[in-house]
Amino acid sequence: ILLLLLLFQEFLKKEFSHENIYFWVACERYRGLQGSLERKSAAREIFNRHLCLGALEPVNVDSHARQVTQEGLEEASQQLFLQAQKQIFNLMKFDSYPRFIKSALYKECMVRQLSGESVQYPVGNQELHIETSTAPSTPTSHSKLTKSRSDAEDRRRKSLLPWNRKTRSKSKDRGETEYQKLQSKPVDDALSVRSDVTSSRSSLASWDLALRGSFSRQSMSGECALCRVFLPDGATTVVQTKPHETVRDLVIRLLDKRGLHFSAFEVFVDSSLQPICLDEESRVLGRQEVQIEQRVVFRLDLPNRKTIGVKAKPKKRLSEVLRPILYKYNYRLDCVTLCLV
Repeated sequence: ILLLLLLFQEFLKKEFSHENIYFWVACERYRGLQGSLERKSAAREIFNRHLCLGALEPVNVDSHARQVTQEGLEEASQQLFLQAQKQIFNLMKFDSYPRFIKSALYKECMVRQLSGESVQYPVGNQELHIETSTAPSTPTSHSKLTKSRSDAEDRRRKSLLPWNRKTRSKSKDRGETEYQKLQSKPVDDALSVRSDVTSSRSSLASWDLALRGSFSRQSMSGECALCRVFLPDGATTVVQTKPHETVRDLVIRLLDKRGLHFSAFEVFVDSSLQPICLDEESRVLGRQEVQIEQRVVFRLDLPNRKTIGVKAKPKKRLSEVLRPILYKYNYRLDCVTLCLV
């Protein structure tokens, strides 16, 4: 598991988003602290490093999660970072990790392991050295884990593939059980996000299985799916569509969470140059990459008393916007006077 963590860290470093795994691991370590004073100190350190304004390694969480965490710093409960950590976990699970298992780094390790070669630890960060098992350790189990260098080498060579032979049958049985449960449960219950932060403690390798299960359940229902959204401020997030929710409502819901307030906006799917209709159901965005762009809307009264509505990009010069419009109605920009009313 540690090897997979370090490989994932190396991948995130190349994408300039390694602060996400550092934050997740720091939260896992924080939850294991018992003393209240120790938790308060660790909570303040994590918040200042990842969540406060001007943080050295900021993570992409919404304003509500940041505010809830800040308000609970004095109490420093074990669940303090749960909301923020879950957002980062989902971001890595649905965005970063699927790309990681398709990366050359991951494929190279799989080839090495399948050919029987040893997989060396990448140069890692000590912050990733956490206990990934929820079971309490005993002196006996601890001595078994660390009694010799040969044992450590054996653990190092353990499969980082999600279909490890020992766990494969269990995963298969568990998957069949979940599928049978799915047939008898309501759609909303079947589509709920089952992998919370606590279940993530078992292994990052289980993300692949959880991800595939999530998408398969969504495709079966056809009513709810995930989409990756790029925001105007450069941030990216994964959003779950809701049945009977319009594209407009979904975007407004997302912008409100981010504290962004646009008078107008347009939504583009993948690399399309044509914006989609905001009154369509949001399910059209399922399994798509979505770009949200801010727009400025104003009314233009022409000299011939004709009135038209204009929608433009906020960073576009006024002359660039008005020149083609005026030309269409046989006016020249340098021959008219613009008045703000």
